[in-house]
Amino acid sequence: MKYIYFIGLRRMWMVTRLQIARPDILRTFDEYAGQVLRRRDIERILAEHRSAWRLAQSTRVNEFIEYLSKRASLKRLEFQFPLRKETRFTWGEVPLEAVLLTLKPDCHFSHYTAMQMHDLTEQDPKTVYINFEQPPKPPPAQGLAQGRIDGAFARKPRVTSNVARFRDLRICVLNGKHTGYSGVESREVESSRGGGRAIVRVTEIERTLIDI
Repeated sequence: MKYIYFIGLRRMWMVTRLQIARPDILRTFDEYAGQVLRRRDIERILAEHRSAWRLAQSTRVNEFIEYLSKRASLKRLEFQFPLRKETRFTWGEVPLEAVLLTLKPDCHFSHYTAMQMHDLTEQDPKTVYINFEQPPKPPPAQGLAQGRIDGAFARKPRVTSNVARFRDLRICVLNGKHTGYSGVESREVESSRGGGRAIVRVTEIERTLIDI
């Protein structure tokens, strides 16, 4: 009972300190509006401003995140992929497309998603395709041979299992061949999920038509 009482007092004291510092905390996080943050970014912000906000060393980042999620504008977005969960944070609304491009380094939208961004379809796809290129590999010693090409096209196309459900969407991360990002451009698009416009990396129309 004494332990539970102590924990309760600690939580009350921590929330009180956070409430006192709340105006300063909000002003600091307003500088990150429109950005996509990871947990380590919030840890860094807390460490840099802990003294100025007069927060105790015992104020943990999880408690800090919980407070800002419940009583401020911090939003948590979680993507549960088969091998690991990816978590991102935003301060206020940020286009989902901008968030998704932080899931892998230098990734870009492709296939059906690129079609939508280029107005090549009137449908509203519920699957989002993100392409993450593999590192360059040496060419096969045998070179190209018609038999090998025929065999590759005779097999069923590969389907990624690296898929996460997010709201009503399927987020598919494709481990594409290395091309040096050939045919990938930066383009401003209107977010299909709200949050305004975003600058995204997406395959150009020609590359999109080849991919599909």
